[in-house]
Amino acid sequence: MKGNIRGITVGALLCALDIVFTRFLSVMLPPGMNFDRLSLQFLPNAMSGIMFGPLWGALICVAGDILGMTINSGGLNIMPTYTLSAATRGLIFGLFLYKKNLSYPRVLAAMAVVSIIVEICMGTAWQALYMGKAVSAVLMFKVPLRIVTTFVYSSILFGTGRAMKKAGLIQ
Repeated sequence: MKGNIRGITVGALLCALDIVFTRFLSVMLPPGMNFDRLSLQFLPNAMSGIMFGPLWGALICVAGDILGMTINSGGLNIMPTYTLSAATRGLIFGLFLYKKNLSYPRVLAAMAVVSIIVEICMGTAWQALYMGKAVSAVLMFKVPLRIVTTFVYSSILFGTGRAMKKAGLIQ
């Protein structure tokens, strides 16, 4: 962020969007079992990595996770492993997309790596650890869902990135 006011403001806005998309505008699936969450959280997370790079992208995602859990649960249910997942998400987006050409194959690759490492592997491990859910049951639901969402989310991110580039908001 290089210490400038605009960078700090944009980072805070992305953090706030992460919280709103994740905590208030999301759907848990399947209802009652909560194996996975559908939301637009990936958008501010990816934009953090695109605009600020891997380190700041990870930090913005961590801030969104910690502040979101504080707002959502009064700070009682902050789980460091989920915070690690948030950091990993921002880091991956930054590594793949910071100062790079936002081509659809690159965006798809970034989203696929996030889906595999963060959503499927880490998310399944944390659900098994904290909630006692069977790994096989979680994977049977998550894998097909994440295959579909990878393509849908990539299309949304690519379109948003192109629009932001055209507006001069990203390089």
